[in-house]
Amino acid sequence: MNLHSLPKQKNYQKRAKIVGRGAGSGKGAHTTGRGMNGQMSRSGAKLPSLDFEGGQNRISRRLPKLRGFKSQRKLNIQRVLIKSSYINDHFNENDEITVAKLLEMNATKVKQGKVLEIKVLKDVPLNKKFNFVDVFVSKSLL
Repeated sequence: MNLHSLPKQKNYQKRAKIVGRGAGSGKGAHTTGRGMNGQMSRSGAKLPSLDFEGGQNRISRRLPKLRGFKSQRKLNIQRVLIKSSYINDHFNENDEITVAKLLEMNATKVKQGKVLEIKVLKDVPLNKKFNFVDVFVSKSLL
């Protein structure tokens, strides 16, 4: 039986290596096991915060800090734009244009749990008269 073949004792813990105490100590001299350069090789280094974005201004600093701010992503509204040429082609004179009719004609689809908000934008002038109900219209069409 040799020393190296003895079984390890119960609760055995290897002694931690003392670093930075000379070239002969195993982890001495230059970098002492920390690698070459970078944040974690410096003394007093710690991991960056969870919202750190590599020098880019983090999202917690980019968002407005005013009390009235509401993120558009969190609102329950789905905004849809429809061109005036579509209205000209698919509706007759004096038709009532509602959100329900536009959904029936498959002009748009509603995502689950969203409130639909439709706005008509001008790409060509309207050549007929229409009644818009619960549908927004751009100023250029008025």
